[in-house]
Amino acid sequence: MEQSQVLLPPPIGVIQDVLGCRDLGISWLAGDGSDRCYYRISDKIKKTSYVLMKLSQKDADLLKEGKYEWVILSYLLTNYGIRVPRAIKLIPEYASLIIEDYGDVMLETYIYNNYQNSFSLVENIMTETFRICSRMLSITYDGSLWCQRKFDKFRFSWELNFFLTHYYNDTLSLFLDDDEKSQFDREVEDLSSLISQNSSYFVHRDFHSRNIMVYDGQLAIIDFQDARLGPPSYDLISLIYDNYTPFTMEQRQRLFDKATALLKKENKDNIYDQILTEYKYVLLQRQLKAIGSYGYLTKKKQKRDYLCYVPKAVESIEYVVKEDNRFPFLSKKLIQKIKAHI
Repeated sequence: MEQSQVLLPPPIGVIQDVLGCRDLGISWLAGDGSDRCYYRISDKIKKTSYVLMKLSQKDADLLKEGKYEWVILSYLLTNYGIRVPRAIKLIPEYASLIIEDYGDVMLETYIYNNYQNSFSLVENIMTETFRICSRMLSITYDGSLWCQRKFDKFRFSWELNFFLTHYYNDTLSLFLDDDEKSQFDREVEDLSSLISQNSSYFVHRDFHSRNIMVYDGQLAIIDFQDARLGPPSYDLISLIYDNYTPFTMEQRQRLFDKATALLKKENKDNIYDQILTEYKYVLLQRQLKAIGSYGYLTKKKQKRDYLCYVPKAVESIEYVVKEDNRFPFLSKKLIQKIKAHI
């Protein structure tokens, strides 16, 4: 994050008063493409630590109004047996929250540390993430704000056009001719209509290995404030075909089979059937959207080089959708054009 984009924490005296401790240390924590800033607060007397989350303007306003979704959703997820950081103190006048600290070990780090020596160990912890997915799929519609956000046809279409603008046009400096644009628009509309039909389940929206912390042998979920209604396969696809992880396509298929078998065993037969029907198309949309984000974060936001993850996204589209000809322009012709320029 550029220095000009850093959101500064409250004055140390404010944090000391809120926590009731005078001997505190504070250090900046790196985020992953977020508009928020994070700091670790060390209580040197109690020998413990917290995380301070500093919000950007829109979220800051919601916090002042008592409507910030992070707080609301943390209670909801906890009620469904999903471990998330607990809010310790809210400091709305400084657009800040102090929350539990779940350390620095992301699931991504855990996987890389154990992947070569013990895939069975990695597979076991991935199974725990599938159980979390299962619990999230059990969350019922309650009329809260997250229920009013939805992966509908418009949202899916918007994300695919975001990909076209911020990756295909701005990053690769490529442009579709009139015939190609017509094919793109037609398939975007059809794909968005198809996968939005089952958008009636709780989805985290960014359920990947950088938003799952490994702490004291347990998993904790972070960055859940943008949860919404979506297709049942969305979080599973985000996790299993996560471009940050080193799995081969064969291993990802094995994990997918394990995840769907778990859902079926837990009597989610209807969800199981829906996932098998839709997952290829959800993956196609999700990975194109991810590629668009990599271009935007690298070129526009200048966060870091996310473009190194594009080849994995392309590989997963080719592997999963290879035998399917329903969306030939998006899944084949467009992918070949991308491959020629990465």
